[in-house]
Order: sequence, then structure tokens, then C-alpha cells
Amino acid sequence: MEYQVLLACLLMSTTLIVGQNIYLDQTLFKCPKYWIRHQESCYKFVSSPIKRREEARKICETYQSDLTSINTIEEHTYFLKELQWRDPQHRTWYTGGKLLGGYWSNEADGSSLSAVETAIFPEPNDGVLREYLAYSYSPGLQKWGLKKVTANEEHLYICEAHISNLANQIEDERDYTYGIEIDNPLRIPRGPYFTTQPQSQVYDSAEQYKLINEVTLKCHAEGYPTPTYEWFRENYINGRAHAEVIDPLRDNSQILEFNLKRSEERGDQNWGKTVYCDPPVHYPDVNYYWARDYYPNFVEQDQRVFVSKDGALYFSALEPIDSGVYSCSVQSTASRTGRQGPFFPLRVDHQSSFQQIKFANNFPKTFPDTPVVGDSVTFECVAFGYPVPSYNWTRIGAPMPRGATFSSWNRLLTINNIKIEDQGPYECRASNGRGDIVGRVELSLQAKPNFTIPLEDKHADKDQDLTWTCEAFGVPDVTYSWFKNAELLNIFDLPLEDRDRFTIYDNVLKIQRLDPERDPGMYQCSATNVLKTRGNVTIVCNPEAAPRPKFVWKKDGNIIGSGGKRTILENGNLIITRVSKDDEGFYVCVASNQYGTDESRGRLIVLRGPQFIEQLGPTISVSVMYNWTLRCQADIDPMLDIAYVWKHNGLEIREKDLVTNPRYQIYDGTFHLINITLSDAGEYECVLKSAVGTISSKSIMIVYGPPGPPGGVVVNIMKTSASLVWTNGAKNGRDIIMYSISARTSYGDWFTIGDNVTAIEVDRYTGRQQAEIENVLIPFTTYEFRVKAANDLGYGPYSLPSPKYSTPSAKPQHPPKNVGGGGGKVGELTITWDPLPPAYHNGRNVYYKIFWRLKGKEYEFQSLLLKNYGNIGSYVVSISPENYFLEYEVKVQVFNEVGEGPTSDIAVVYSAEDLPIVQPQGVYANSYNSTSLNVTWQPIPAVRESLKGRLIGHRIKYWQANKTEEESSFLLSRGERSWSLIVGLQADTEYNVKVMAYNSAGPGPESERFLQRTFRKAPQNPPTSVFPYEVNPSTIRVTWRFVQPDWGEEPLDGFKIRVWEVDQDMSTANDTIVTAGSKLEAYVRNLSPGKTYNLRILGFSKGGDGRMSSPPLTFQMGDPAQFRNSAGKVFHVSIGIVFLVFVLRQLALI
Repeated sequence: MEYQVLLACLLMSTTLIVGQNIYLDQTLFKCPKYWIRHQESCYKFVSSPIKRREEARKICETYQSDLTSINTIEEHTYFLKELQWRDPQHRTWYTGGKLLGGYWSNEADGSSLSAVETAIFPEPNDGVLREYLAYSYSPGLQKWGLKKVTANEEHLYICEAHISNLANQIEDERDYTYGIEIDNPLRIPRGPYFTTQPQSQVYDSAEQYKLINEVTLKCHAEGYPTPTYEWFRENYINGRAHAEVIDPLRDNSQILEFNLKRSEERGDQNWGKTVYCDPPVHYPDVNYYWARDYYPNFVEQDQRVFVSKDGALYFSALEPIDSGVYSCSVQSTASRTGRQGPFFPLRVDHQSSFQQIKFANNFPKTFPDTPVVGDSVTFECVAFGYPVPSYNWTRIGAPMPRGATFSSWNRLLTINNIKIEDQGPYECRASNGRGDIVGRVELSLQAKPNFTIPLEDKHADKDQDLTWTCEAFGVPDVTYSWFKNAELLNIFDLPLEDRDRFTIYDNVLKIQRLDPERDPGMYQCSATNVLKTRGNVTIVCNPEAAPRPKFVWKKDGNIIGSGGKRTILENGNLIITRVSKDDEGFYVCVASNQYGTDESRGRLIVLRGPQFIEQLGPTISVSVMYNWTLRCQADIDPMLDIAYVWKHNGLEIREKDLVTNPRYQIYDGTFHLINITLSDAGEYECVLKSAVGTISSKSIMIVYGPPGPPGGVVVNIMKTSASLVWTNGAKNGRDIIMYSISARTSYGDWFTIGDNVTAIEVDRYTGRQQAEIENVLIPFTTYEFRVKAANDLGYGPYSLPSPKYSTPSAKPQHPPKNVGGGGGKVGELTITWDPLPPAYHNGRNVYYKIFWRLKGKEYEFQSLLLKNYGNIGSYVVSISPENYFLEYEVKVQVFNEVGEGPTSDIAVVYSAEDLPIVQPQGVYANSYNSTSLNVTWQPIPAVRESLKGRLIGHRIKYWQANKTEEESSFLLSRGERSWSLIVGLQADTEYNVKVMAYNSAGPGPESERFLQRTFRKAPQNPPTSVFPYEVNPSTIRVTWRFVQPDWGEEPLDGFKIRVWEVDQDMSTANDTIVTAGSKLEAYVRNLSPGKTYNLRILGFSKGGDGRMSSPPLTFQMGDPAQFRNSAGKVFHVSIGIVFLVFVLRQLALI
């Protein structure tokens, strides 16, 4: 804001006249201040505010000038050079050029523009009549020139006047020292003016507990007498600015807490992945840090892994090593205050395919998203794909700005101290050897207001009229306000006698009839802009008047006119575009005609409407079965309630839609789509509704997937080949690269007959595709066919089955399989094979021809045609009985009604066996125990003439000696071993035993009979009085009472102490053997301390194992410390219960 001084004084008339004459003589050929002289003309480049053409021309006329004329090529060249350095933003400037009678002329003097008509840019062919010329920059031609425009467009403008016409515009340049004898310049009376302005500061609330915690706000002003200072804090109450005493240490910064619940993230190997931070609400900005496995093990960034300024962690292509747990932390940019997010797992699933190169979410993009001139701007470019992409930045149509730097593997482009001329399109190219993609981002800059024509101190004469002009540059355009002595100049707040003397029109302040008592003071011109675009408002003025009245609008007492963002319509309504806080105030519409004047009043309160701080990208590309998140966040006035509405293809997504479709998850401005399908493609819209307006952001989601099913499959079929024709289905975003063809017969399910098939286009109008499959079909078979297409994302679904087609008949192509045989009766040769399956018949009436010959003795095959037997699988041929158990070579040939098919390979089979004639010799039976006999014999030689076949085993015939042989039992012992055990016999009983050899024909002659008796019974009484004694932690001593055998039992050979762990089966037990005649005690060793065991004792003899002691004794080995000095002590045993448990422990003998 510029602060200037207005001093009024009274001068003698003579001094005034003389001074005025000298002034005119010295400035006769001088342009006024802020005008530029070229030859005999003065030019004023008015850069603020923008105006429609007629309003711009009227403003030029107030300076006794007009919109500039272009009379010569030399003058045109002068304008091009001026604009080249004056306007790096490449805006549009009105000139006086106008289309009159079909020719271009200068409206001010009527001269022709024929000399510069070649500099006029081509006009768009849109049917709009453009009758005026303005200087503009063409990005395509990269040069300045003349552009055809309409009069209703708002642009800057150039005023021109002959130098002699502006003599009276030259201002009296008298400052505050005029008329004062200068002794000490510092003591010249002068109003205060700032030399040092306060700078923005941020206070860290985390520092409040330190001994020294302060924030310094500094300002300094010069003037005489010495200025005094007051500090105020700006606040808004009911939409109006309000000043209050400040508290610099008040905490306005904050970082809330993370949501501590977060589900896992998943991704596929060789595919890109975005992991969002989901930070807490914070102010001011924060820096993002990602940790893995533990904090502070920060994620190491490389060409594949990147942490963006948007807070997300990007993987260009996931690898198995990326699996782990991750956490996002944030730290305030203004302090050391931060928060650590929860750890959550990232799972990497194995995937054999890889992702084609594509840009990640909304990349490339800039940070900050709405940069201001002087900021440091970072361009980020992130792409997904395998192999990992590399990056290259270029600027479209211009060289890179000086000082631009590249970092992070060329992923980042940084421009410090950005300038207005640096704006424009920038391009990022990502490539990985398999493809490359190009993304473009437009850098649009905004600029805070900067005075191009500041206010200057004025020393004016009494009763003189004063016109003050200030001009500022800003993007977007600026709004002007005037102050006197730091108070806003409001016409309604002025005394009545001053209201008609003050006129405020945008950047022009006019004071008529200067009064030395009322007008001196500090005057200020304020230029502000809003670095965001707001909404529009219409204030209606609709009086009843005839004839039609004239309208004048005032804001806070100051007259306002059309121009910039204000438009006064013919019906009197006032339209304000891009409404901001500066537009708040008291508005008056004055309507007047020759019969009178009336006015309507109203106050405009501006609530900050919703603005997106994160909106949807224009286009999103994603593959099926992947997840995607749409984010739409807005900033809005705290007084307003907001509601988010999501739409898909224009239809609102309702609550009940989320219930029926769990793949959709919506949380206000966040929309998660899980396992995306092709049906999810289309337009998505995020609508944010509030009481003061509705904003929306749209995005087109393109879902790539495997191709849709082909259609219209028709076939031209041959015996073993076919030609298929079909029409492709939907490509679903990717070109079709191959096909798979499957078939089905009446004999089974679908099977693939052609994989990775390429097709040719046979009809470019219908897109019909054709493919040949050769030597894969079977004759005499009915087929259905179907086709599926594939792109680089995989195969899509199959088409519907084609009509059924039958192949013609042909000779069989497959020989019989599994040819073999053997067995049967003496004098027979059995030949077997697998009947040909129906799928391989290739025709009707399938039958066979068999061939056989004696191996090594016959050269010619004998054969037999089995035409009348059909599709059989075996046949028996009669041969000589002397040819028993001999090798024959056999083969089988298949036939059908068309002809003969192939013959099988030769197989070797044996002819039928005869009964053995050999008698086993040396048969002997030995008593094994009381219930079994062990029978042995001499091995039988493998001689064809005696065995007459292959020995299968031996047949053992046995019966009790006191019974007849017809009551015999038989035991079959398979194999060639020369012994066998007969079990389940009676104790102390004699048995007769015979042995026979047998083959597949049956048993041979019986051997001589052998008589043997089984042993008497095993001990029938169990041992009693069983007592265990502890010896050490791994050994016990056991005692028991002797068992006396009965007369029907074999003499006792000894005892077995059987011990096993309680949680094991008794089959795992270990036996400790005590022979007969020894002491009735034993030591059981190698037991494990702490384990629990079962113990039983039994007697044994030649009759076998006797009965065991019962019930089992259960005991537990104790800790080694429990056995110190305890040898010889007896376990405490309780006897006489069904279940007896011993626990090894130290017990004192009582």
C-alpha cells in the first residue's frame, strides 16, 4: 500500500502567475509523467484496470488523447519492441484500429491501416464478427501482432496524443519541501511514511514452555514530528473488518492426530502402486516422511521409489522386497511439531505380467498448485511401469528458465524465484525401453499487486482541482480502494459539503476546489487482488420510471462504473464477477430522469464460497481388478455447511447403492473403488454443495481390460482342418494381439485347439477376422467352436459357441493302444487291446485284425480279420498244447468302413500256462510257539518243463492229526521264499503239513506229509507284587513275585519288564529281559527325568509271552535335585485300586 502526502497552501497571485509562465515555457515539448515519447507523440500503456473498448476510449479522452493509431511500419515496430519487454505475461492491448466499410482504419484520425495489414493474425472461423484490432501475442507463431477482437472484451489499452496537446496535463511537481527554508531536512514537517513493513511470522506452540519464546513483528516509519505507533490485528465480525489488540503468542498453528486405524495395502509385483499418507488436519503446511518397519528407518528413495510433495509414497514397479510395514509421519514447516502415523502392512502379490508405462495419479503436476510470482516451483513427474521409467523435462515453445535445476533422477524440475515470463506449458516424457508417454502441465502464475504508477507527494493550490491516479499490476486483475489518514474514503461517511467535491472511479481520485482547511492529509491508494477465482453476483435495480431513467451505482458512497469485474446492464442491474471480500459494502443504485431521482440501497455480505484444494484429474486410466481412489477436497467458509455428492455417468450414487455394491466406499470427499470392473468406466463427478454455491469436479475414468467376447463365429470345416471367421468384441482400451480357439465334441468338454493364434482382417467394413487351424480335428466328429481374444492385459471371455459342424469320414488315424494278453487255458493265446474311443473312429463300423507269431521261431505272422466282431478289445487264438508258456509277438490293426488304419507296435505276450508237475521236497515243520508252526522246504527250480509257467507261490495244506484230511485248511504263501508261518493253531496239538507249488493254471502235486506238535501254553498267570524303587533320576529298580507254571504250560524261560511313556502306544515300549534262575529284580535304565511312564511285567517261555501284570503302574521321574542322597529309598505305593500312579519325589521314610 502506498502512502502519500497532500499539502495545501495559499500563494500570492503574482508568484503564481510568474511560476506558471515559466512552467509552460520549460515543458512545451515534454510528455507528462508516466507517458512515453516517440517522435511527436506521447503514449500511455494503461495496464490496470482492464476495460471494454468504449470505456477504455473514454478514459483516454479524459487525458485529451485517444486509442493509439498505427500509421507506419516504423510505429508498428516500435509497439512490438515496447510490448516485448513491457508485457512478459502476453496480455491483449486495445488500439484504435477499426473495420470501416470493409477496410481497416484508425478510428482517431481515419487513416488507413493498409501498411500493417500483413501483421493481422488469422481470424477464427466461428461466425463471430470482430471489428476491432488489439495487440496480442500468438503462442503458435511465437510473436506479437494484431488480433481481431470484439468491443465487449475486457483488455488493457494504449492511449496516444500529440505532444503539443498534453502541455496542460503536465503536473506541478512540487513536493513537501516547497516554500520552506531548508535548515535540517529531518525537521521539515511531513506526514508519516513506512520505511520498514511488518513481515509475516509463524509462532511454534511447541516452544511455549521454553524460557525465551517470542515472535518479533517490526515496523518503522519516518516523518516529523516523530510518528507514534499502534498495533492492530485484523479480524472479521459479521463480514466486516474489525481491529483488535493482537497477542502474537496465540496458537493458530495445529496438527491434529492421525487416524490410528488403517487397513493393509496390497499391490502386484512389477506393477505401480500409490500409498497415500492420509495426514491429519494441519496448519500451516507440513513435510512428509515415510518409515519402514520401525521409526526412524526412513524409506530410501531411488529411481523406483519416490515420496511426493502431495504426501503419497509412489512405487513405479513393486518388487517382493517392498513387502513390509510402513508409516507416514508429518512435521510442520513452521516448527519441529509433528505426528507419526500408524504402521500398516504392504503386501506384494506375485504377478507374472508387468504394467505398461503410464503416469501415476494426475502427474505431471506442480507444487504449489497455484504459485505466485517469486515462489519456488517444483514440477513432479511420476510414472508406473516395468522396467522402471526414466524422465526428461522440456518447455514447450521456449527455452528452460535460467536457473532451472533437475533432481531425483530427472523426476523433479525446480525453478526458484519464478517470474511471470516463466509461465506456459511444460512437458515430461517418461520412457522405459518398452514404450514412452508424454504428459503436459500448464504453469499459470499469479502475482500480488505491485504499483507501476505510485502516488507521489502533492503541493497544490487552493481551489485547484486535483486528479490522482495510481496503477498496479497483479494477476488476477486488481481492485482499488482510497484512504485518507488511514481511514477508508467512503462518500457516505464524508461531511455533506465534501460529498460533491470527491469523486472515486477505480484507480482515479478527483478532489474539486481544494480546501486548505479540510483536504490536507495522508492519502493512500490500495490495490488488492484475490489469488483465486470466486463466484458472480447480480444486484438488481428495478425502479418504476417513465421515461427510462439513467442509473448511477455507488459503493460505500463512491461512484462505480462498468469495467473490470463490474458490469452495469442497460436495465440498471449491477453484475460483479469474481466476487471477493473487497466487494463487501453498502451499495446504492440511483435512478434519475427529468422528473426526479430515487435510489435503492442494500448491503452485500460476501461469504467465501467453496474452493477445491484437491480435485479430480481430467482423465484416469486404470486396469480391471485394481483399486483406485478419487479424491475431492475443498476449502470453505467455516460458517457454511457442506455436503459431498458423487455421481457416475450423471447418476447420483446413493446410500443404498453402497449397500448393494460393497466395492464402492465413500467417505465425504474420498471415493474408493475396489476391484474395478469394465462397468466402472465413465464420467465421475464430485459435487460439493453449500448455501452459497455449488462446485463440481469431473473426471473421465478409462478402464482398460481384456477384450470383450467375439461374436458371429462361423466355420468352414474339412477333415482335420477348419477356417474360422468372427467379429471382434470391444477392445477395452488396448489393441488385440492374439486369439485362442477351443472346441467341444459330443464326447467331452471344451479343449484348446489353437493358442496364441493370429488372425487377418478379411472385411475392413465389418471388421471380420479369419484364422486357419490345421491338422487338429478328427474326422467323423461333430464340433462346436468358440474364440476368445487377448491384449497385453490378458485373455477376455469366450464367444458364444458356434453352430455344430461335422467333419467327413476318413480312415482311422490312431492305432490300438495297450496291446497285451496272456493267460487262459492250455492251448490258448489271449490277445488284448484298448478298444478305439469313439472320438478316434473317423467313421462307422470299426473292427480289427490281429497278428501273432512264436517269438524267435516263426518269421511270418499269422493273422485273423475280426470284421464281424466290431469294436472289441480281446480275442483268444487256439495254438498247440505243447506251446504252453511260450513268448509270442502280437500286434493289432484297426479298420472302419473307409479303409484300414495304422497297426499297433509289436507286443510280447505269453501263451497260457499248464499245471506244475514238480513236487516240493524236504518239507519240515518246526514248532514256533504254542499257536504257530514254521514250515520250510527246498526251493523249486524255475524250469519251464516242471513248473510249466511262472511260479506264483506255494500252497500249504494242514490239519489236526486226529482229524481227516478232508477237514484240512489251506494257506497261500505268495512269492518264491521257501518258508511260511502257520498261525492260529491249538497249543500242544499235532498237525499234518503238505506243500504244493502253483502258477496261474493252478497248484501242482502235493509233497510228502510232515507231522509236528505245537508247544504247550505260555504262562497264564501274571507276575504280582510289583514294586519300583528309585535309584537315580534316570534309573529305577523293580521287584516282583515268581510265577509257577501249570502242567499245561511250557517251563518258564524268564521275565520281561515292559516300560513306555504314557502318551505313547505300548508298541513303542522297551523290554528289559530277566532270564529264569536270576533274582526277581531288575534295573530299568536310561529313563528321562520329568517324564511319566507306564510299567508292566510278564513271564515268557517257548509257548510265547504270558499275561502281563495289571493294571499298569504309572510313575514320573523327578528333578535331578530330588534324587540327591536318596538311593535305596522306596517309592510310596498305594495298592488295591484300579489305577495306580507313582510320582517320583523325595519322601522321608516314616
